[in-house]
This record gives sequence, structure tokens and C-alpha cells, in this order.
Amino acid sequence: SKNTAVILSGHSKGGNKAQFVAMHTDVAAECYSFDGQGFSQEALTALKRRHGKRFEARRQKIYSLSADNDYINVIGERLIPENQIYYFRSDIGYHYLEAMLDSNGKIHPQCEQGELSRYIESISEKLMRLSPSVRRYATLGIMNILQKILGRQTPVNGDTVSVKETIAGIAVAVNTLLRNLPKTANKG
Repeated sequence: SKNTAVILSGHSKGGNKAQFVAMHTDVAAECYSFDGQGFSQEALTALKRRHGKRFEARRQKIYSLSADNDYINVIGERLIPENQIYYFRSDIGYHYLEAMLDSNGKIHPQCEQGELSRYIESISEKLMRLSPSVRRYATLGIMNILQKILGRQTPVNGDTVSVKETIAGIAVAVNTLLRNLPKTANKG
């Protein structure tokens, strides 16, 4: 029924998908993206073009809730308004939904975004400035390496990455990472 409030939520890629669905429907009253990443600038431009005047009203219904040092929610360009992004202290890991909860299942206190999260965000900002084809190499190369390190051989969304793409992607990613290492005040 049109009078039924629909609340969308999801974690990680699910949070990203919840944002996407919220942008494409008028029935969503609210959307809570837990550690969900953003979008490419091309995707945001397409959303703005497609939804026109409804774009801003729909994005105002979306909230981000993440662990203080979560490293996924900062990937890509944010769809969620800055004043609707919240971080919570975490005790375990950084990209687990339960990282925001204490041993009694209560949410940890709200806090500022953590240093690791800010660092990954700065790298993501640089990667998002690359052309879409170069960005694809970098992100797929990183993804392929991380999947191998984490022991998950199944590609995300069925994406396959060749050895050539992985090497090219890692070269682009390493170059971006090295140019964005935090500056140390070691003069001495």
C-alpha cells in the first residue's frame, strides 16, 4: 500500500544496493547504509539526470552508519549528505556489522571518523579522479589481490581479472598509494 513506510537497509555492498534502491523508488521512507560504499561520479551523474528534482529529496532519506575505521564506506563518491554520515567506535575489526556493537549488543558511542578510514578515503578520492578505464584497472587489480590474500577465489559480481589486468591495476594503485602516503615530520 502507498501508506506503508518501507525502510531499506544493508551492510557493505548491501548498503550500497540499499542506497541505489532508495534512489529509484518513492515508497522508501528511510534507508540505512551500514558500511556501504558510494558510487562512481558517472553513476551519480546518471542518477541526477534520471531523477532530476527528485534526486535531492530521495538522497535526504539515506543515512550512513559505519564503524569509526571502516574502510569500505569511504570508497567511491558519496551519495549520502555529509550531515547524515555517522561513525561509531568499534572494538573488533572494522568492516563487520557487529563492530559497532558492544558485548551486550548495544551500539557503541558515536565518534569521529577514524584515521584509517580517512586515509582510505583520501586514496579513494585520488582513484575516483582517474579515467573510468584506468580506474577499472586499478580497482579490479586491487580487488583481485585482496581476494587472493583473503582466500576468496570467487570474483565479486562475476568479474574476472586477467594477470595482465592485475599487474597493470597494481601498478596504477601502487603509484596512487605512494603519492598519498601520510607525510611524517621526521626531519632530523
